[in-house]
Amino acid sequence: MFWRRSIPGYECRGRSWSESDCLEWSRNLLSKLLANLTLLDGEGNLFIRTRNIEKVEGEAYVNIHKGKIIPGNELSVALSWEGEAKDADRKSLLKVDGSVDLPYISDENMDEDPEIRVTVSDDSPIGRRLKEAMLAKGNR
Repeated sequence: MFWRRSIPGYECRGRSWSESDCLEWSRNLLSKLLANLTLLDGEGNLFIRTRNIEKVEGEAYVNIHKGKIIPGNELSVALSWEGEAKDADRKSLLKVDGSVDLPYISDENMDEDPEIRVTVSDDSPIGRRLKEAMLAKGNR
């Protein structure tokens, strides 16, 4: 709609409409919730934690129309993670880095599981095990 990004207080057919951009607020919230988060701490001798939010792009907004608060978002999020596999004596077998990409998070699909793409720096059997664990644990 042409008036969607209008100046706050714009009147459409005599009704007040305002929109607030919440993208920066969303970036900050997602960073607080998802950065430096321990996902596995020794279960199956695997250690996985998220590192940084690399990207939050798209739209996040709150509209107020006729006294109703209408939040909405269409975001793409990417974050980095690190993992380590250890043997029974707690000696490191492999350390990896990777990324997680959530290409489309929207208020329209909030009751569905989002598409999640996980990459890992090492494609060895242990690297794939860490990737699968990241995907399984991060999907919750």
